[in-house]
Amino acid sequence: QATVGALLEHMTTDEAFRAKALGFMQRELIPRSNKLLNKSEEAQQAVAAQIKKIIAGSSAKEFTIFMKVLFSMSIFKNGAAGAQELLEIVHNSIDLTAEFEPTAEKVEKIIFCTGSANLILKHGASPNRLITYLCKQVLPKFASLSPSQQLSLLKLLAEISPFVKGGSSREALPILYPLLLEFMPKEVSEETKINYSAVECALYSFHQIASRVPGFLHALCGIKINTGQPECRLDEDHADKLADLHQRLGVLGKQCEDFVKKLQQVSQKLNESKPETEEAKKELQTKKDACFTSLRTCKNVSQMAKNLKQTPPHFMADGAALSLSWKGSGPGAGDKRVQEQAGGASKKQAIEPYRPNR
Repeated sequence: QATVGALLEHMTTDEAFRAKALGFMQRELIPRSNKLLNKSEEAQQAVAAQIKKIIAGSSAKEFTIFMKVLFSMSIFKNGAAGAQELLEIVHNSIDLTAEFEPTAEKVEKIIFCTGSANLILKHGASPNRLITYLCKQVLPKFASLSPSQQLSLLKLLAEISPFVKGGSSREALPILYPLLLEFMPKEVSEETKINYSAVECALYSFHQIASRVPGFLHALCGIKINTGQPECRLDEDHADKLADLHQRLGVLGKQCEDFVKKLQQVSQKLNESKPETEEAKKELQTKKDACFTSLRTCKNVSQMAKNLKQTPPHFMADGAALSLSWKGSGPGAGDKRVQEQAGGASKKQAIEPYRPNR
């Protein structure tokens, strides 16, 4: 405790020492945390207190190391209470009171912080404050992000969306819906390119969040679902909005269907290939994996678009949700686990550190 505490305290005043201390923590502390920290609650509390002091000003790399240390501590493995405390540390690291600036460093950090938050939410913590920040500060500056940053953020939003409820859903939908429309053209030409990975994320998030507040959808996009709530406003005419949505969904479905056929042809050719060298075999397997993931992505998009276009729409949320293409296989495979964990984790259940999908 004394050694780690001194390291962390010295890191706040000596930048040259900071990198060496972080390396030591990564090599020596994290692999042995069960032996060095978890036998003493006092030691864990002291180390956690020091990390809380310096994590707000940390880089994305430093943040990841600090969170690995915190995730390894048994004091944070007590269900929703421990998860909420961890999430507050993430909130402080982001600084939810500050205006978001889309610099490379800030974007990288928000992605890592949101990724860690996603893992914590599965243990019962509330996403409300984070969702508010993403909707009011980050997503309005979505266009300032690079394509890879945009996709990383959309993937995390999709993974967080099953936890968004009530008021947060009403806050998120007016920001999410225009973003979804940007990825779904009203008409296509030879130059049209659809980002199916981005569409999958946005559609998945919309299905999840819209299912929580169906009465809110009429004014937003013309979908009429009478819930008896004042927000329904079914006497208003939003037929033009619904027509626009259905047109986009129709175009998306047709383009997706055509692309799936092309991918299936590519897959067949790849399966017929007979590479002779080990390098050629590895290259072929990489192509097969990419083709398979693309097929899963397009099939997910096609199914979600088809169900959203129904009257009334069939929301693919919770247990009815599809597995995201970069996750496990099988309908709803990931979501059953999410539902089980959303109620709170057991006291001994570990929270694993965030590792971004590349």
